[in-house]
Amino acid sequence: VDNTDIALAKKWAESGGIVSYTWYWYAPVGKATFYIDECDFDIDSAISDKEDIAILNSESLSIMLSEEKISEECYALLSDMDSVARQLALLKDSGVTVLFRPLPTDSSGWYWWEKDSETYKWLWQTMFRRFDELHGLSNLIWIYTADIDPVMYPGDDYVDIIGCDVYDN
Repeated sequence: VDNTDIALAKKWAESGGIVSYTWYWYAPVGKATFYIDECDFDIDSAISDKEDIAILNSESLSIMLSEEKISEECYALLSDMDSVARQLALLKDSGVTVLFRPLPTDSSGWYWWEKDSETYKWLWQTMFRRFDELHGLSNLIWIYTADIDPVMYPGDDYVDIIGCDVYDN
């Protein structure tokens, strides 16, 4: 794994900088894109309410996948989360706090994670709990990007800061 970004973030923090990451998430399955009109990833197939998957480790998820209790899409989604969590853990282990902005620009309809408010909230809350409870990433400050319609807001328990993207067209 090339950790150039992590090394640069550590150096930036050591020199007094504030580290911030925005995650524009490529679809976990299929074409590597985050644009909804370019990918064939089916977020509905990934959602699972059978068990509390947010806190299950990768071994438990592998078993659930082999027993067909979760879909390949669900497994890929959570595996992507774990991959990002491992990178963020390197910063935590170095004492670096991160302004973390996943799943930006809600309800614009541009990205695969914006299918609808229920899906968006499930995805955000699952990620938050997975990063916090399973991976122990207490170094993250969660930033939610609001827009005109706050219907996607994942809830006060899952957000530290609310921001807004403004585009001057």
